[in-house]
Amino acid sequence: MASLAAGLANGAAVRHSNGSACDQLAAKFPGRTFSPSSDNYTTEAETNIWSLTCVMSPGCVFTPANANDVASAINIIRDTKSTFSVKSGGHMPVHGAQSNDGGVMISMTDINTKTLSKDKSVASIGPGNIWVDVYSWLAKNDIAVAGGRYSNVGVGGLLVSGGISYFGNKVGWSVNTITGMQVVLGNGKIVEVNEKENKDLFWALKGGSNNFGIVTRYDMKTLPQTAAYGGLEAWVGENATSVFIDAVQAFLESPEGIEDIDTEANPSITLIPGSGTWEPVLSPYVSGNYSASSPPSLVNFTSIPNPALNTLQGHDSWVNVPISVQEDNTEDANGQGQIFGCLSAKIAPGLVQLAVDTVLKPALTDLANVTDAFVAVSPEPVSTKFLTAARNSGEYAIDLGPENGPFVILLTTVTWKNSADDETVYAFMNKTLTNLEAVLTEKDLKLPFIYLGDAAPGQYPFSTYGNGNGENVARLKKVQAAYDTNGVFRNLITSGFKL
Repeated sequence: MASLAAGLANGAAVRHSNGSACDQLAAKFPGRTFSPSSDNYTTEAETNIWSLTCVMSPGCVFTPANANDVASAINIIRDTKSTFSVKSGGHMPVHGAQSNDGGVMISMTDINTKTLSKDKSVASIGPGNIWVDVYSWLAKNDIAVAGGRYSNVGVGGLLVSGGISYFGNKVGWSVNTITGMQVVLGNGKIVEVNEKENKDLFWALKGGSNNFGIVTRYDMKTLPQTAAYGGLEAWVGENATSVFIDAVQAFLESPEGIEDIDTEANPSITLIPGSGTWEPVLSPYVSGNYSASSPPSLVNFTSIPNPALNTLQGHDSWVNVPISVQEDNTEDANGQGQIFGCLSAKIAPGLVQLAVDTVLKPALTDLANVTDAFVAVSPEPVSTKFLTAARNSGEYAIDLGPENGPFVILLTTVTWKNSADDETVYAFMNKTLTNLEAVLTEKDLKLPFIYLGDAAPGQYPFSTYGNGNGENVARLKKVQAAYDTNGVFRNLITSGFKL
């Protein structure tokens, strides 16, 4: 595994002199190009970046209104050989994923269109939206899309990563529900991408990140959706955590849990190293009317006594679940440092406890002196139904078949307050992923898949694309060479994960 420090360095490695690009953008788009002295710049380049570790100093921020504006910007950037970045919601906590030093940040904030097809089967969505706005709009028509589980995450970043949604057991990854895209290429051309037009690019963009172009519109299949059950339930203490770990394990091993077509469990075991406080949290979503009782798929969780917080309930409108979770989530990391890292594992008895022992228990000492540190292991279930639905949707770059399921993505998250602790946290994450990989390999539990949306700097998700063995990397690079003939997205863009 590449080191975390190397990954952080690579995220900010590409630098050029960018004065001409920002000057030309300011001349052509004076109301949409912002310098470091402006409030708009501060909002886009600093306030709206999720993790403080990702705040950088671009030479200017450009906020296009539509695909034509993006194309104009790309032409300027290409001709001046300027460094640039693209930001949607700014949620990915990877240095260089959405910003850079001295270059152009293209913020997609104002490309926030939302339209429905006449039969309401397809929603066309701009990448500048955040999911709560999309959900609130769709819920008025009793429909949904397979977007992010956290309502303040941006549309664009989630959809180029793959996407884990509330509806995975029905549709697979979020990208498996995309029917078409509008994309600006490195030569400035605006193209439609779908199963009939630019089909190879369509395949690559379903999980291939921003290595090919800038997506300015996503067309997504809608799902009928009315009532749903969800919210937050949390406990405090080691005893409750032990019971919760058993509940997660039982959910993973039970077809009535992980394979339930309507359930997204979303469990997390969390720890505050400074105080030694354990806080397991459940944030589920279950489709259907559960106004009088809780869903059977969650019985192992809802039977745990004495929760410190419990907002789980049935809702007449499904959109109230993500809204309520966001309102009640006291662990919002915005404005702090944050980092993700993940590995995947086959499901076996004792797996969840193994992850806790390998990730969280060492944090009690390794991060004890890190100010306001908060560490979590989130076992993200990927069922056989999920992988079957993904495969049945058609070709896509991730290409992980049902023969690999069920399995679990073990997401590790660390948040912290002070930049003085950055190196300590980076070292912890690097050591943790190395140790977890070694333990999983030793016990023959490692499944070779790294989910891009949860990956740490220095990890290489594409090496697992194609049934976990990287067989799709060559095809991805071939598509990039065909559509990015000027090397704009190969050489000029800063990115979380390059090919």
